[in-house]
Amino acid sequence: MTTERNNLLIAPSLPPSLGVIYNSLTKESKRLFNRAFMFLWSYVLNRTDFIQSGGVLHTYYIIDNLRHKTGLTTSELAMMTYLYLVTDRGNKIIHCNEVYYGIALLHINMASRRNVIYDLRKKKYLARYQRDPSASPYLTRSKSRGDHPFIQMTPKGVDLIVTMNRDLYNIFNYTSFDDLTGKNKRPER
Repeated sequence: MTTERNNLLIAPSLPPSLGVIYNSLTKESKRLFNRAFMFLWSYVLNRTDFIQSGGVLHTYYIIDNLRHKTGLTTSELAMMTYLYLVTDRGNKIIHCNEVYYGIALLHINMASRRNVIYDLRKKKYLARYQRDPSASPYLTRSKSRGDHPFIQMTPKGVDLIVTMNRDLYNIFNYTSFDDLTGKNKRPER
């Protein structure tokens, strides 16, 4: 369980294609890349400023405001973002065991997970199926005796997450731009 909880603290990985490119570099090129990467990263996200400002926590109120506008609970937003990730941005259909028994969303107990899935289905963000519509109907694994065990994000659900991402990006982008142009005057430190 400790290992599973520690895995949740790891940031999402970069695409494997970048790893292939990095691994193809010579030893000297890797050293140069590492130094340039760390320098640029410290410039983009200064550690001291990040920690003093509260890190990503200072943006929680923005995300919470967007969540509130959509009428989602915090658990529903957590579930939607998780499903968006595991369904490859809504392109795949998954078995409910990936949600019920997965290592993510450990703070939500099993009964609550079922209720959140039910509520999201009622809001038409998710669809449930008796069999996997993406698999051949003749395969045994495409059918299940369970109560609609296959989950798919609906276009409305995918659009919700995409819109929230776009809104969050725009808020950050315009706030940063307005800071640069002097439109947002902040008190001097």
